Amino acid sequence: MLLRLLLLMLLAVFCSLAKAQETIVLGISNDTQGGTSQLGLSLNQGSSLFFDEYNQLGRAKISLVQLDDGYEPINTISNTKSMLRDVKPLALFNYVGTPTTSAIMPLLVEFQIPLITPFTGADFLRDSMKASVFNFRASYQSEAEKQIDYLVNQLRLEKFSLIVQADAFGLSVEKYYLQRLKDYGLTPSVSARYRRNSVDVERALEKILQSKSDAVIVVGTYEPISKLIQLSSAESYTPIFAALSFVSSFELLKRINQQEKVLVTEVVPNPESCKLPVCEEFRRLARKARWPSVNHVQFEGFLNAKLFSLVVDKCPQSSRKCFVDAYRSSRYDLGGLVAEFDDKGNNILANVYASQQNLPLEF
Repeated sequence: MLLRLLLLMLLAVFCSLAKAQETIVLGISNDTQGGTSQLGLSLNQGSSLFFDEYNQLGRAKISLVQLDDGYEPINTISNTKSMLRDVKPLALFNYVGTPTTSAIMPLLVEFQIPLITPFTGADFLRDSMKASVFNFRASYQSEAEKQIDYLVNQLRLEKFSLIVQADAFGLSVEKYYLQRLKDYGLTPSVSARYRRNSVDVERALEKILQSKSDAVIVVGTYEPISKLIQLSSAESYTPIFAALSFVSSFELLKRINQQEKVLVTEVVPNPESCKLPVCEEFRRLARKARWPSVNHVQFEGFLNAKLFSLVVDKCPQSSRKCFVDAYRSSRYDLGGLVAEFDDKGNNILANVYASQQNLPLEF
C-alpha cells in the first residue's frame, strides 16, 4: 500500500513537471497595423499582461503567435491557414471582427480547432451548433437592445438615424436596431452605409444633417465614427451618438471633443473604476508593467487570458477535447466575475455596461 502511494506521488510529480515544461500555443489573427489596429494591439496587450505573469508560476507556458490581418477577411484566412499548417496551435484566440471571423468558420470545421473569445458579438457565433466556439462577450443583440431601451425609455427620444459599416458586421447589427426600434413603433429617419476600412462618411453626414435626428446610431470602428462626430460638430449638429463596444470607447472618446454626447456600450466593467478583485489584479499588473493608462479592450484581453489559464489548470494533458470539455462543463470565478458556459448561445458572459459622455441619466 505504501509503495503504491509513493508511486502515485511520483507519477503526480512527473505529470506536474511535464506540464510545467509544456508550451501551449494560441494562434491570433487580428489588425495590428491598420485602421482598427488599436483593437488588436490592446486585446493582445491585455492577454500578454496576464500570460507573462502566469508563465512565471512554473505551470504550462502559454505562447501567443500573433499575425496581422488588417481587418480584411482574405488576410485572416491566409494567416489562419499558415498557423494551422506551420504552428499547429491548440486553439485560435482573440480574433477581432465579424467579417474576419466569419471567413475562417469553414477552417474550424476542417481542422476541428476551437475558436476562443473572439472580439465580436455576431449572432452566427452564438449558434448552439458551433460547439467549438466560446464567446466571452455579450452579443451585439444585447448591446443594441439595451441602447435603444435607454434612449427611448429614459431619454424619451423618438427620431433616430442609423449609419452602418457596409459589410457582415454592419448587416448583422442593423437588424437588431431595426427590430428594437420597431418594438417601440419607430423607424430610422435615415439609414446610410459607408465602406469598411475607410473614413468615407461624408455622404452619410449629408443625410443625417437633413434628418435632424435626436440620436445617431453608428455601427463601425473608431476612425470613421470619430470623423463623423467631428464633422457633425463642425456643422453645429450635436445629437447623441451611440455605438457598440467594438468601437472602443477609449479610442473613440480621445478622438472627439469633450462636449459631444456619446453612449458606448461595453461588455466588461470599467477597468479604471471597477472594485472587483479581478479589476484590482489587472490594475496592479498594469502598474507593474508601467502602463500609462488602461482601457476596456485591454481588460477584455486580460480576462480572456485569465479564463484560458483556469481551463489549462483543469487539463492534465493539453488536448483540444479536454479544453472544449473544460470550457463547457465548469464554472470559473475570475475574481468577482463568474464565467459559465451557456449552451443556448455558446456564451460565457452576457453583461452589458456603458461608457457615457454628457448624457443626463445613467445607463
